[in-house]
Amino acid sequence: MLQPEPPARGTFALLIPSDMSWQASSFGGALRLDFRPMRPRDRAARARAKVKP
Repeated sequence: MLQPEPPARGTFALLIPSDMSWQASSFGGALRLDFRPMRPRDRAARARAKVKP
C-alpha cells in the first residue's frame, strides 16, 4: 500500500467524512470553507454523479 504524500509546504490537508459537504466562498481576500452534514438530496446527487461515465 502506498503512503499518501504530505501536503506541500505552506499548505494543509483536511480530511472530512464522506457524509459531509462543503461550500467555498471568498471572504476578505481569503477562502472560507463552510462544512455541514450532507442532506439526502446531496447524497442522491453525488451517487448519480458517480454513476455517469
